[in-house]
Amino acid sequence: MGDATAQLLAAISERDEVGVLLALENGANANFSGRLGGRPLHTAAYDRDSEDVMIMMDHLLKHNAEINAQNKQGFTPLMVASLNGHENIVRMLLQYDADTEIIRGTTGERALHLAMNKNGSGIATALLDAGADMNAQTSEDNTTPLHLAANFGNSLSAEALIKHPTFEREILQARNKAGETPAKVATREGHHNLARRLHFAEAYETNIDKQMITALLSGKVEDLESALNNGADVNKPTSKYVTPLHVAAAKGSLSLVQVLLKRHADVEALDNDGYTPLMVASLRGYIDVVEKLIAFRAETNNESYEGETALHLAVIHDNRPVVRSLLNNGASINKRTKDGSTPLHLAAKYNAIGSAEELVKDRSCNKDERNANGHTPFEIARKRGHRQLCSVLNVEDEADADVYELQFQEVIKPRVTYGEIKEPSLKIYKNTSRPRGKVLIINNIKFEGKNFRHGAQSDTIYLNDLFEQMGYKVQVQEDLTRTQTLKVLEDFSHEEDLKDIDSVLFFFLSHGMEGKFLTLDGKYLEESEVQEFFKNEKCPHLKGKPKVFVFNFCRGEFVENRTKVHLQTDTDSKAIGHTDEKGMAPSEKSKDDKNKTTDAPKDMLSIYASTDGIKVLRHPTLGTFFIKILCQIFATFAHRYDILDMTEIICNQMEREYLTTPETRHYHFKKFFLNPVLLKAGDMAKDTELFIAQNNNKD
Repeated sequence: MGDATAQLLAAISERDEVGVLLALENGANANFSGRLGGRPLHTAAYDRDSEDVMIMMDHLLKHNAEINAQNKQGFTPLMVASLNGHENIVRMLLQYDADTEIIRGTTGERALHLAMNKNGSGIATALLDAGADMNAQTSEDNTTPLHLAANFGNSLSAEALIKHPTFEREILQARNKAGETPAKVATREGHHNLARRLHFAEAYETNIDKQMITALLSGKVEDLESALNNGADVNKPTSKYVTPLHVAAAKGSLSLVQVLLKRHADVEALDNDGYTPLMVASLRGYIDVVEKLIAFRAETNNESYEGETALHLAVIHDNRPVVRSLLNNGASINKRTKDGSTPLHLAAKYNAIGSAEELVKDRSCNKDERNANGHTPFEIARKRGHRQLCSVLNVEDEADADVYELQFQEVIKPRVTYGEIKEPSLKIYKNTSRPRGKVLIINNIKFEGKNFRHGAQSDTIYLNDLFEQMGYKVQVQEDLTRTQTLKVLEDFSHEEDLKDIDSVLFFFLSHGMEGKFLTLDGKYLEESEVQEFFKNEKCPHLKGKPKVFVFNFCRGEFVENRTKVHLQTDTDSKAIGHTDEKGMAPSEKSKDDKNKTTDAPKDMLSIYASTDGIKVLRHPTLGTFFIKILCQIFATFAHRYDILDMTEIICNQMEREYLTTPETRHYHFKKFFLNPVLLKAGDMAKDTELFIAQNNNKD
């Protein structure tokens, strides 16, 4: 390699477009091949999608750089730019006639396949405009670009394919080596909104059906009547299960609803979530549509797949007139969802004051019902700081109010930042399911004796709010005995829905000592006992999935010598016996234990609030410092960093504030991104309308 070529490579790494030009004019080799076969064009295409990089590439191309050169991995510069989402570079390379149909090695991948790794429409559209083959399949598993978009849940990329003029409906029926269509792949990977969009694209094959959905979306009653008169099916699903009546209800159009009902539209039809049209209208708060559907004998107490009724959904978004109408028309006021929530529980959770007022006016409303976690509506409202709602429930006494005013006066719950989903790979866990995963919080606050963990309620508030914002399903258990804890863990490990989620996190908050934590009855559990339930052999639904265990309890009797101990600081270390529940000390256990075999822990990460031998500090009202900082860091950085990187940030912040130093241990653990996703009740109904509105209405 000559001096001029060395200068060229240095200038490219520094993004020095003038230096690149000077080096080329001094005889630098624009096609110099590195150890892995990469050329200067590859390096520039990988860098970033910026004007200075494009100028450098322009200089290289004008000095005869081979635009379609492949490195040893089979990548061309166009493939590199497509894979990394560099749209401007892709368009520039296409202007220089880069070949879209070069195959990468023996994989069969083309640039369009690689573009599906990013969720965007620009690159896919540019490649298709340049002649990229949408039907191209990989050599290994017959995967099309649409299969890949479905696999990664990249709806914008999929939409670019579906809406392009070269799109043919046969692409939706293309099957990979496993016999799966793109819609099937999206369903398998938990991308249900995209799956519905693909099913919708499959469903409408006739012009008359397209006219009907176009009329629905545009709100044109005459066009809808015309389509129905000409043979459109009033109950034909517009996606996998969503009917025209669902669409009209979601739009809140009384006139469209009336036309469909007069044509005998099915008022009890279910969508993917088990929602009827009445549920959809109740969720949106369209009182006129709700009453019209009820007039056509829509059942008010039908349940969704999660056990929600129209009344539950109306309460979630505090649609008071709808709540009143449903109650007047026979809606069951104490109906429970699968997690044991009555409408009043949901009013307490979502601070739906108007709905709560309507509910409590009904004498049959049971304000003392407890959900699956054993909480009454008042307890939920109180824990979340909804003080006005506590007054509506009319069970709060003055002394209780003073305690919780102190508890909530400084509790500021962090708000989650959302970002681009990190795609799974050999080094990154898949975490794209909806919900993202499950979180189990076991917080022991009260104990036999006087070891009350003041302020520990705030830890539950922080964690529950954080992970609900992130799109996780949260389960909270408080004050459990050893036997109850083991039963909760065993039941959790056998839950059928674990197979449908991508990750689990466990939080154990209690007093503790030497790797074990205290239970309500004064006994203890070791961390190894906890993890045993979730090893591959005992919990196959979580095999290969990330399992995070957060242990928030003291691990010794010492306070770190750097720690600032405030007057109001408490610790999570109390005297606990060094015997097991049978009265046997660890050192006295049977020698037979040494000969037992067990499955090795895999895909497990343990996070401790302190290092071995050190106490954990807790504020008497704000809760544990470690949990507070963990929630702040996760909320701020989970959209960018994996969980191990975030624990480093937590350690640094704890050290800066002179608190205890956390510690981590992990077993065969890859990068795990929480990939926070905003999931709210009713998102499914909203997404249905959104994807219908994006339908390609071409003949």
